[in-house]
Amino acid sequence: MYGTNQQLPDIPNEDLHENANQQEPVPTAPPISNMDAVAGYDNMQFTNFALPPPPAYQDIIGAPPQQGDMQPVVPAVSEEQARQALAQYVSSKCCYGSRAVRDLVFTNISPSTAIHYQLETFTEGRQASWTYEPYNGLPIDGPQNGPAPQPWDIAVNPPAMFKNSSSRLEVPHTASVKTCHSCLGSCTKRCWKCHGRGNLLCGSCVNGHCNVYRDGRNHRERCHACFGSGRKRCYKCNGTGLCPCETCAARGTLKCYILLVVTWTNNVSDHIMERTALPDHLIKGVSGKTVFQAEHQQVAPLVTFFEGEINTASQRLVQQHATQFTGQRILRQRHVVRMVPVSEVAYTYNNNSHTFWVYGDENRVYEEDYPLKCCCGCTIL
Repeated sequence: MYGTNQQLPDIPNEDLHENANQQEPVPTAPPISNMDAVAGYDNMQFTNFALPPPPAYQDIIGAPPQQGDMQPVVPAVSEEQARQALAQYVSSKCCYGSRAVRDLVFTNISPSTAIHYQLETFTEGRQASWTYEPYNGLPIDGPQNGPAPQPWDIAVNPPAMFKNSSSRLEVPHTASVKTCHSCLGSCTKRCWKCHGRGNLLCGSCVNGHCNVYRDGRNHRERCHACFGSGRKRCYKCNGTGLCPCETCAARGTLKCYILLVVTWTNNVSDHIMERTALPDHLIKGVSGKTVFQAEHQQVAPLVTFFEGEINTASQRLVQQHATQFTGQRILRQRHVVRMVPVSEVAYTYNNNSHTFWVYGDENRVYEEDYPLKCCCGCTIL
C-alpha cells in the first residue's frame, strides 16, 4: 500500500529493463489535512509561511545627540609619504614599472576629508511551517502540555548583535505522532526500481547471450553478468520487491510539528561625502577617525553636524529604515560618522601630467593613468 503522493504502477507482468539512470522518488510531505489545528498558526503549509507582522511596540528613540562643533581634520601626506604609498601600490601590480615612482616630480598635493555616514538597523524576521521527521520514540511535546505560544511570543535571542544569523526551533506544544503517509505504517514500500518484481532484465545481454568478437569473427556466448538467465536480481531490494520506507526511516510513524525559523539581519546604509574624483565606494574600505557614534533601539537622526549634507542624509536614511522592513522587528540601531583623509597628488613624468589619490589611515592609493604599465607580459623597470 502507498500514499497517493507516491503511487507506483501495478506490478508489471514482465520484467523491467535495468536502468542505471533511474532516480529514486523524493519523499513527499504528509497531507496538510492530517495536521492538527493550532491557534495562531492557521493556513500553515510545509513551506515557510510568512507570519503576521510583529505586535506594535512603543518607539524608543535615542535622545538627539550632542554633536558639538566638530570641524574637519585635514591631514596632508608629505611628498615622501605619497611616494612611498605609490611605490607600494606599484609593487602590487603586475607589469607596472617602478622608474616613474623614482623620477616623477610632484606639482601639488591637495588634502581634503571624506565623511562617511553609516546607519545599521538590526532586524528580526520570523517564518513558520509544518515539518516532519521519523519518530524516534522520545517523549512528544504536544497540546497536552498546554496551548502553543504565539509566534512572536517565543523568546529567542540572537547570537550576536549587528551580525546576520538564523535559528530553527520547534514551536512548543505543537508536536504529534502520525502514521507514515508513505508506507501507511508498514515500514516498507514496493521497490521503486523493479516495481516489486524482485528482478530486472539484464542490461548487458539479450536473452542471456552476448555477441563477442574474437579471432576475426563473432561468437555467441553466455552472459557472465546474469549467467545466461537474461535476468538479474534487483540490487535495490535484493530481490524481495520491498524497500525500507525512506520517509519514516522504516519506523512506521512520523513526528509532525511546527518549525519556527528566526532570521536576524543587519541592514546597512551608507552615505559618503567626498568631493574629489576618487570613487566614493573606496572610502568604506579604509580606516578613518570616528567623530560620532550612537546606539539605541531607534536612533534619532543627526541635526547639528557641521556638514548639512550629512544631517540630510541621516534624516533620509533613518526615515527610510523606519518603514522599510515590513513584517520584521527592529531590535537595535546604531549610526556612526567617520572622517577619512584624502590627498589628491598631482605630478609630472616625462613632461606629462598625472594624478593619483592617497586615502585612509592606511595610505591606500587610487591611480588610473600610471605612466609605466604594460599588459603584454614584458618587464618595465
